[in-house]
Amino acid sequence: MAKLSAVVNFYDEFAFVADSVRSAMSQPGLDLELILVNDNPTLETSSFLGNIFDQLPVNVISTPANIGLSQARNAGLDAASGDYVVFLDGDDFFLPGGLTETVALAEQTGAEMVHGQFVHAPAQAGFSPKVEFVSNGLDKSYFSKVQDLKSLWSFPELQMIVTPWKFLMKRDYLVRNKIGFEPDLRKFEDRPFVLSLLLAGGQIAFYPKPYRAWRHRPGSISSMAKSDDEIGLMMVSVLRCFEVIDRFETNGKNVSGVRQRELAHALARVSTATPILRRALREDSFATELRSELSALFKSAAVPAFSAGDAFLRAKVAGIAPVLADNRGGIDSVLRLWHALANGDWGQVSRLVKVENLFGGADQASPAS
Repeated sequence: MAKLSAVVNFYDEFAFVADSVRSAMSQPGLDLELILVNDNPTLETSSFLGNIFDQLPVNVISTPANIGLSQARNAGLDAASGDYVVFLDGDDFFLPGGLTETVALAEQTGAEMVHGQFVHAPAQAGFSPKVEFVSNGLDKSYFSKVQDLKSLWSFPELQMIVTPWKFLMKRDYLVRNKIGFEPDLRKFEDRPFVLSLLLAGGQIAFYPKPYRAWRHRPGSISSMAKSDDEIGLMMVSVLRCFEVIDRFETNGKNVSGVRQRELAHALARVSTATPILRRALREDSFATELRSELSALFKSAAVPAFSAGDAFLRAKVAGIAPVLADNRGGIDSVLRLWHALANGDWGQVSRLVKVENLFGGADQASPAS
């Protein structure tokens, strides 16, 4: 079997990281290189990790200072020597046998990537086969029954995926296409990376069942309240996605459909998956800056034709509807919001949305797809 490099990022997941590492090491029949990137290089964390992993074949890389998720993951990529690479957060874990089977599928099909489904796991440390896991609805709806190899160009629904840990990737594919994480994005780095993966045109195989578990726990990045600095970084991440698309357009690819879908995704992201739009509706200088960026973004292209046959656009419309004050119009209501943003009509924006429903009424991130 081909060699696999598993890159595990660690910051403060003290109660979980041993489970994460052991879930990879216990996979049967793997030629595994396990790289743990410690992005919290204090005496406490170094001692903690040393006590656990000194006797195990784990390559622990400690960054010289806290450098953020993008650079830490890039450090793991630089250290990797396997034929394939997979990412795992320090509080998540692989399900028994799943990682072995995804590597086997990659070898069998020759795919550059394998998409793997995930389940939601309880927040407490440890796991048991008796635990009731909850499958991810997006995976079940769109990816659980795909049997042929697909690329973004043949299967636009792939653009729904936002997290790199959904993929097992050929390392050579990443190197040849110069794909890495945006170094200046300390957080919220996933989406630009995934767009680069997809836009490079690689063929993707689909593992038909969950292979890893995601813990949505108090204190994690996805669950904590967001400061203005973090909301600003979220906005940078949204805009960076279009810079990624532009890079591939200059290489001769026709990315107009990708751009249209990404604008619809951005509308859903700023209004329901992040607190960006809600923060923009306040009255202060930071809100003014966000408004300017949002208006420029949605003015940058024609409003998309929300085709009834485009599952991606239908899903985004359905996701935006709950924050609208009047969603009886469905697509029409979403388009009115789009026009109001593009025209900088913030009075109309505030009338169109239920402010208390934006982002679920709280600064908490939704589960990543």
